[in-house]
Amino acid sequence: MMMIQDCILDSEKLAILVECTETYGMEDRDPENEWVWNLISRKTIVYSCGSIGRAGETLQHQHHPAEIELCQQLAQEAAFIMEGQFINLGDEGEHGFSPFYVVANEGQEISALVTEEVIRSAFGGAIYPDAKITIASLAEQPKDWWLACVDSQGMEDECDRAIKSWKSLAAWFESRGLHNAVYVAVDTDYDKEHARGIDLYNGGCVLPRLAVGLTKQGSLVGIFSCVVYT
Repeated sequence: MMMIQDCILDSEKLAILVECTETYGMEDRDPENEWVWNLISRKTIVYSCGSIGRAGETLQHQHHPAEIELCQQLAQEAAFIMEGQFINLGDEGEHGFSPFYVVANEGQEISALVTEEVIRSAFGGAIYPDAKITIASLAEQPKDWWLACVDSQGMEDECDRAIKSWKSLAAWFESRGLHNAVYVAVDTDYDKEHARGIDLYNGGCVLPRLAVGLTKQGSLVGIFSCVVYT
């Protein structure tokens, strides 16, 4: 079967990342910097296969059609499980979950684990180099971030629904044969930023959050959201 090599730029897939690329007027401080008050590069581009890169760079596209179809289906299923849920986790906005996938290239090395290197590679170098990336297993229950899905006291029913959704998502990853399902948080490393000094400080406050796993072919699949911390 012919590999798909003619992937095109996809504005809808880029749209779910855009809030994390915004610099909120701070770009005048350093016009040439891709990361000024943001954790995902303002040069970010996304293709129809889900591949993420930066404008001006060439990405390899060598995708099996069946793998693209699988990733599309799986990502939609994952988002459906979390439909109607906000990520909360102290979020100062109201952010739901979007389907997310990055289809592997045929013949690429397949990782057994979702590591920081895998996440940075999947984002094509668009994540701020000094961002802190935290990865936690979805299979280990309970998790403090599950319990933080609802931050207001006296909302036990809503909290129960949120926890059930996360547990359903974890079970879904296993049932669909996706391995090493994890929760990924991309944050500003404030200690490192303060040490760099105010002139180089990155005050990124829209922070990516993902729940993803790996297909047998090494594609990254799941859901994407973000939180705002100011």
